[in-house]
Amino acid sequence: MGQHRLRVTRLLAGLLFVCLPLKAVAEDEVRLYFIAIDGLLSDDGHKGPLAEMLSEIGTRAGVHFDLKQLPVNRMIRTLVQEDAPAAGVPQMLDVVREKYPEDVRLSPPLIFRRDYVFVRKSRSIPDTPDQVAAMVIAKSPINSLPPNIRHRNDLTVIEARDMVSALRLLSRGRADAWISDETSTLELLAETGIDNVHYDRARPFYVWPAHIVYSAALDQLIAERIDNAILSAARDGTAHRLLPGNFVDDYDSYLSVEPEMVRQ
Repeated sequence: MGQHRLRVTRLLAGLLFVCLPLKAVAEDEVRLYFIAIDGLLSDDGHKGPLAEMLSEIGTRAGVHFDLKQLPVNRMIRTLVQEDAPAAGVPQMLDVVREKYPEDVRLSPPLIFRRDYVFVRKSRSIPDTPDQVAAMVIAKSPINSLPPNIRHRNDLTVIEARDMVSALRLLSRGRADAWISDETSTLELLAETGIDNVHYDRARPFYVWPAHIVYSAALDQLIAERIDNAILSAARDGTAHRLLPGNFVDDYDSYLSVEPEMVRQ
């Protein structure tokens, strides 16, 4: 009996020795640079709907994301210039095409930003790019104007120092329109007490797919695991549940972008 108990003890110890290293190997660490977004991702990267989505993706992919906040331009330089495995989030496809100096690998869409035109309640909400172009538009440094108006040469834009300042310009009548996503804008309107601004939730002005951008040094197999985790969360309803205001029903229609983005 004593020898039997000893063999069982040794067997359990051996199993424990085998299992512990396997768990450690299964979870790879990836430095993930992120942009904090009001209402979606906090300054520390651990709170908000997008933080929950990233945690879910990491769990499914067997990846631990080492989070570090960076301004968007520094994130781009870091991912392109540094020879280190890393990724950046969220990066909108149209912005990647314009700002990244070379081709980069993109994940499938992780989150979507529906841009709406916000105006004062005394004004009607514009329907077309031409109507928006006739307005004075407030903008912040982290907000890009949608591609359907960004390259027009007849725009009048006031650049504010941040999103709150831009919304105050709109509220006080110094600007006529603010174009941004619903989640962060509603969060800021509630925080600031601005109550003379409205929008039409049924009429998004533009829908941006946003991705994870991978550095060239990141192992391709790890990137593929993250990609597959995003796709599985999109298709089993988890992404809709975690990002109710920032996901789409026609997800597959946004999957035409190849993992290796070819610059137009």
